[in-house]
Amino acid sequence: MKAFVTRLSSTKSLCLTFGMFLLLCCLCNTFFQCEFTYLTQTFGYSSTHAFSLLESIGSSGRQSHLLILIADFAMIILYSAFLVGLQYRISSKITQNCHTITLLTFLPLLLSFIQFIEILLTAILILDYGHKHINLAHSTSLLTSIKCVMTPVIFLLPCICFGAKILLSNKKRIHRA
Repeated sequence: MKAFVTRLSSTKSLCLTFGMFLLLCCLCNTFFQCEFTYLTQTFGYSSTHAFSLLESIGSSGRQSHLLILIADFAMIILYSAFLVGLQYRISSKITQNCHTITLLTFLPLLLSFIQFIEILLTAILILDYGHKHINLAHSTSLLTSIKCVMTPVIFLLPCICFGAKILLSNKKRIHRA
């Protein structure tokens, strides 16, 4: 596992995964522009909102929604690989053999797991459109809201660790002097 994470933290892997993630984001924002907001991008929606949206967008809108879920799945894989690699690269230099570093490195995988479940539940809502799964819609909304709160934190975590790394290196220089 360490060899795999070390490979993800290489400059080549970081550039490749980040570049592919950005490319996929641009393609999605270009080709999947819709006149409605996807459920996966809506914070704290009600089951009534979910079902009325799915009804109002029609069959072609529901197909577009399913297609964006496939793109979301690919984006999860790319951002997870990028963030795990970046977080390992930054935080492994701070302290060796520390459980906190391991937690920080793999925290993006928690976000990925939440988003995978969110995509699965959203797909079920769309594919089984005729049935109103109220509890499923509430659960999906909750996961979407958790994802919306966690995403900026997880994406800012490498910046925070980088700042901590700089502070620690300055502290070591001060103690040496």
